[in-house]
Amino acid sequence: MNVAHLHRLRKSGGLRLLFSDHINERKPKKIVVDYSSPNIAKQFHIGNLRSTLIGRYVEKVRPSDVFWHSCSDVDKIRTLTDCYVVANKKAKADDNFREEVRKTLENMEKEIVSGNTSSQAMQLWKDIRDISQRHLKQFYDLFNIEFDRWMFESSHVQYANELVDKLIRDGVARQTASGLWVIDLNGGEMEEYTIIRKSDTTTLYLSRELASIMARENLFNADRYLYVVDRAQRKHFEALKTILKRIGKEDLATKVEHVPYGRVKGLSTRSGRTEAVGDIINRGSELALEFMRDSKTFKVDMNDENEISKTLSISTVIFNDLKRAKSSEYEFSFKNAFAINQNNALFLQMKHSRLCSIESRNAELMPLLDSCQTFSEESPEVIQLMQKLMAVNQIIMESVEKLEPCRLTVYLVELAQSVGTVASLLKIKDQPREMLKIKPRPVFDIRDKSPILDSSDSDDDSSNKEVIPVPTNFRVRKDVDQKELEKTKGKDWFDMPATELTEEAKRDLELLQMRSALDPLTRYRRNDRTVLPKYFQIGRVVDAPEDYYSSRMTKKERKKTMVDELLHDMDFQKKSKERGDMPAEETLEVTPVSFRKLFRFASLGDILCILLGTMFAVFGGAIQPMVLILGGLITSVYLQPIEKIGNDKFWFDVMHLIKWLGITGFMSFFTTYLQSYLLHRGCMNIVHTLREEFMRAILRQDSTWFDLTHSGAVTTQLNEYVNYLL
Repeated sequence: MNVAHLHRLRKSGGLRLLFSDHINERKPKKIVVDYSSPNIAKQFHIGNLRSTLIGRYVEKVRPSDVFWHSCSDVDKIRTLTDCYVVANKKAKADDNFREEVRKTLENMEKEIVSGNTSSQAMQLWKDIRDISQRHLKQFYDLFNIEFDRWMFESSHVQYANELVDKLIRDGVARQTASGLWVIDLNGGEMEEYTIIRKSDTTTLYLSRELASIMARENLFNADRYLYVVDRAQRKHFEALKTILKRIGKEDLATKVEHVPYGRVKGLSTRSGRTEAVGDIINRGSELALEFMRDSKTFKVDMNDENEISKTLSISTVIFNDLKRAKSSEYEFSFKNAFAINQNNALFLQMKHSRLCSIESRNAELMPLLDSCQTFSEESPEVIQLMQKLMAVNQIIMESVEKLEPCRLTVYLVELAQSVGTVASLLKIKDQPREMLKIKPRPVFDIRDKSPILDSSDSDDDSSNKEVIPVPTNFRVRKDVDQKELEKTKGKDWFDMPATELTEEAKRDLELLQMRSALDPLTRYRRNDRTVLPKYFQIGRVVDAPEDYYSSRMTKKERKKTMVDELLHDMDFQKKSKERGDMPAEETLEVTPVSFRKLFRFASLGDILCILLGTMFAVFGGAIQPMVLILGGLITSVYLQPIEKIGNDKFWFDVMHLIKWLGITGFMSFFTTYLQSYLLHRGCMNIVHTLREEFMRAILRQDSTWFDLTHSGAVTTQLNEYVNYLL
């Protein structure tokens, strides 16, 4: 049983594949099938149906090119791309195939020049060009791209031959020993010469480009000719401009401008390492659809899910390309493309959708905005947003002058961030009508006049007014906003002024925090963070009679007598202890800690250092005996008679053993060094942690101990602490 035959049947269109071998063996024939044959003014009867069904079977079952014509342009392009990859691989390995391709190209150019394009190769070439053009138009429509004119490189083959002939007659071009026609170039990083015609008289990319720019000059007579081509073609355009100057077209050479850009990494059509834009858009649509279905805030009609997901995918592709400087190289990815609160295409779409929603829900307010010329809102956020809106012309001009789309893209992201801040401040719902005539103005201006949807200039004179300068750079603006925010306690504390801290107050607060005395009655776990609390105030406690009656005290506290208060008085406790009325404090004995318990102060990195150091110590110990063994072997070689082993054998053995002795010595040194370094590093980290914990314990102890202990004991204890810390 032929298993390969069964596998072919499982594939799509497997039945047609059965005829492939027979088609290759037989000569192609043109067959006309006449079937159905219905009559006018008569019903379609069963006889007509039988003829139709049998004729349809005869037409479908015969091997033909119907399958190719029934394929979509996308499937055809994929097949042609596979053919392109296979042909390039075969051309590198098969000289005969490469020569056949060269002759075919030569014949095709001759047919284009003569105007006789009736050959089979030319008809196939035209079909492929038409398929490619239809395929490209589909993607251009997706990205809303329109061209004023389609110009094909093959249209300039005849003119290119005429130009090269003229260059040869004028002596500008010369022929090399290998039969190539070249033009000498001087200066810059260009080669010594550039080829304009092959030895078989076929044209090259440069000669066709030369004919193209000459034809465009005659057709358009433009002021500038911009070529948006990757930066790898820099030398090509330098050669083109040099040739134009050599033939007396200096003005045209100055009009040619190369707009370079970085390539997308990892792509090569000839090697088959490409990913079609259609596949990328489909994958992005799937991710967008998954995001919308998992999101709890997105509300999208199920009938519109596919269209919206496709729009999000296309906008992500555009944003990922235009957010970078055009000279940079990158590898395309959908990573974080649909993440919330990220600078991505989804962020711009969300802000735009939010503004459209505000506008549609408040359509009756739109006429009021026409009569509104000023607004009373003077918050820093609104002023900053208006400043950004007035900078749109400058941003666009900078982007145009530098031909840098990322400048406008970054501006849109910054503008969208300002939109979110202002939209949360300027409330529209349930506001008085008089206030609505003023407040919504900045928000609707973003929707109507920002470059998100319309790049038209504003017709008011707001650009001539003096405004507070706000930095347009996102990072600088973020620092300014952070400094302004630090001046208040924030919304949770009703924007109260921030506490002004002196250096002395900061040290006192840190000391109180390390003693866990900021809130000694708290029921929560002690705060071990080293930062200060976010919200606090510094004040002075003043005893007053009103505190006793107004404060919330328990019955036990209110029934407290003067004797109870006196017992808690520090001075009373101190004097009572000196008289012996109060029991002395118990002396704590220092108990030794086991080596294993010390590891609870070690981090994962410290434990890893100690383990690795121990391992290298074992390796170093195992290597040491090898030194003695190798030394003994070298000695034994020297003790053997030279007549017995020979001079060559003697030196071979000695040098071999010395080489291994050097390797062993190096390994011994390397393991010993790593052993010392890792063990020292891990142990010192543990000691450092112990000292920090000991310092915290000192600062967290009861402060009354220093008040109840005489100065000599305090000095002794401090000296002991210092010895431990050092």
